Amino acid sequence: MTRNCGSSRAVRTWIGRFALCACLVLVLPSGLRADDASGTEFWLAFEANGAASDPSLQILGASGTVGSVEIPGLAFTSPFSIPAEGLATVVLPATASLSTTDGVETLGVHVTANEPIVVYGLDVNPDSADSYLALPVAALGAAYETVSYTPEVPFTSQFAAVATTDGTQVTITPSAAIGSHLPGASFAVALDAGQVYQAQSSGDLSGTQIVADHPIAVFSGNPWVNVPSSVGYADHLVEQLLPTASWGTDVFVIPSALRTAAERLRIQVSLPNTLVTMSPGGDVTLGPGSFSETSFSTPVRLHSDQPFSVSQFATGGSSDGGPGDPFLLVPTAVARFASCYLVATADDGTLFPDNFVNLVVPSAAVGQVGLDGASIASGSFTAIGATGYSYLRLAIAPGRHRLAGPEAFGASIYGFGTAVSYASPAGGASLPSAGVADCPEPSVAASLVSVVCALTSIAPRRRGARRRRSA
Repeated sequence: MTRNCGSSRAVRTWIGRFALCACLVLVLPSGLRADDASGTEFWLAFEANGAASDPSLQILGASGTVGSVEIPGLAFTSPFSIPAEGLATVVLPATASLSTTDGVETLGVHVTANEPIVVYGLDVNPDSADSYLALPVAALGAAYETVSYTPEVPFTSQFAAVATTDGTQVTITPSAAIGSHLPGASFAVALDAGQVYQAQSSGDLSGTQIVADHPIAVFSGNPWVNVPSSVGYADHLVEQLLPTASWGTDVFVIPSALRTAAERLRIQVSLPNTLVTMSPGGDVTLGPGSFSETSFSTPVRLHSDQPFSVSQFATGGSSDGGPGDPFLLVPTAVARFASCYLVATADDGTLFPDNFVNLVVPSAAVGQVGLDGASIASGSFTAIGATGYSYLRLAIAPGRHRLAGPEAFGASIYGFGTAVSYASPAGGASLPSAGVADCPEPSVAASLVSVVCALTSIAPRRRGARRRRSA
């Protein structure tokens, strides 16, 4: 007997096959999410530091994870194995720091591991320091816009681009003069994997457009600089930048603990005529390559219907007599919040005795977020107006820590010493539990990036003696 194609079973079969063929499911590699800073391969660099460079890497992950740090241009190799406490530190040679002002060096730092890891880059010495959250190769892109702070004589601004693939062509449209390259005049740089182009300028390179034909890693900031201008004391600024395709539309910026002077924030956008609303504050309309800067001393929420990025600058210690000096932090957009983070302070408390994490948590989840397995009291948090989010500036002890909650939340880590500071976004992670209580493996739902279906159309301390001058 012939099967009736109009039967309900046949219809269901046809619909299922059509859905399977018509739906495009994009899934990140195993162990990674769209908001995940953990990975198994990284290409990194260390920009010039205004003082002596002392670069190192903090590598966090599950106990027993092994890997290697290589700098091919220096014939440097350092294997690592993450111990039971979940943190390995790799000290790099001082010669790993970039030195060119408009040139290419083979100083890319290649990190690989057999399991996902979270990596932080630090360039720390008693006079000039900062840190960055490293982004795995899977999180890199091909279009970036740089950020720095406006330098005054004798300071400069800078950025660096690292190739991950041989034969990479990088096109740069600078916002300030770089050697003989005039502002607004695009020029090209050819790079092979592990090669790094660093640019420096006496002007402000914020808003420089960088576009490549293969994924690259981009770092940006200043060798050292006063924030704001003419307010001592200068410090090193650096962040690894997200590609513009990963910018968000909703960002919270939380002032630093221990500081009473207003900090600075800069807004940058990737599309013309982008309207960004600040609460408290006002509206600002910008286009690519420009920025808007303002001061703030209370939590700020920024929102737009178009992608944008916000950079937070701590001010020089002489602005309020508090500890620390300038740092650069790019707060995580709400769309990239994670439910678990691995962080580590920059040292054992010797240079940075005051260390904090800033948390932005859905108010419904307050009291359910934990530090190292212990719940943080809900009464510690403060509501951010009527946004539905609350914040906390939480002091932490030196060492490695795990932050986790039932819902996605934002986190950053920073610390202050007498004349130095550091800051970076916290590393959201999806790591297997092995030896230590780490973040769980992501579920299939958490790994799903998108489905496109044709069936649907604290009181400040007194400042200690200074070690250096502002210029």
